[in-house]
Amino acid sequence: MQWRFAASKAMARPDYTQLQPYVLLNVETNDAGQATDFVGTAGNPNLKPMVANQFDTALEWYFDTSDMLYATLFYKKVKDYFSTQTRSEIYDNRPWLVTRPYNMDEGTIRGAELGYTQFFDQLPGWLSGFGVNANFTFVDSQGGANTATDPYTNTTVTGVELPLEGLSRRSYNLAGIYEKGPLSLRLAYNWRSRYLLTTSDASTRLPTWADNYGQLDGSFFYRFNEHLQLGVQANNLTNTVTRVLMGPTSYEGGEVDPRLYTRSSFVNDRRYSLVLRMNW
Repeated sequence: MQWRFAASKAMARPDYTQLQPYVLLNVETNDAGQATDFVGTAGNPNLKPMVANQFDTALEWYFDTSDMLYATLFYKKVKDYFSTQTRSEIYDNRPWLVTRPYNMDEGTIRGAELGYTQFFDQLPGWLSGFGVNANFTFVDSQGGANTATDPYTNTTVTGVELPLEGLSRRSYNLAGIYEKGPLSLRLAYNWRSRYLLTTSDASTRLPTWADNYGQLDGSFFYRFNEHLQLGVQANNLTNTVTRVLMGPTSYEGGEVDPRLYTRSSFVNDRRYSLVLRMNW
């Protein structure tokens, strides 16, 4: 059994797409061709790197050569985290609602992870090739803020507490494995709960979310020798639908509608690949 503790300071730079010095402006019109909204999207070349002070501790139990159970706790204090915001900017002597990334103040990320890995090599014959790998993660994040403007009333969206972007509150992975002789098989299910895509969408100016999502993937490989493998990989065997949600919404007078509405949905379809692996 092992216990680990780590403390570190990490830095993450913004993507090049976030730093691009451009502004795209668009005039939205009604059925009569009259201008209703003046909106835009932009990058932000003034973004600073995001910095985090992070601490984690783990307890690991190795009950065989390749078998283990572990539990991890982690805490991160994030400064200048990236968040997409919609704010009023002046172009050609006119206010435009422009959506671009900004550095926010501070946020916190705390959570726990549990994991289990085991190969059942104590079983007789061909059964000894079976194994399993599983993990579960819980994340609680705070610091998200939405300064967007309601699309119907042009009032600021208020009274809405949001998590940090891109972090699911719950996620898990479960994989069945078979490794014996030249055969290698894997069947894995990955799931994550709803997570925030952006605090302020360029079109609706509302928080936008990716809905709960899980998919089943698999692979089969046959090793002819130490240099050559041939196999098949399959993705999204469950043909899972990806849904994008929007909300909550606040209205004049401070009333908040906490419901999330479907904005779009699509299917990535099942994908099969024939793979040849060679190494020397």
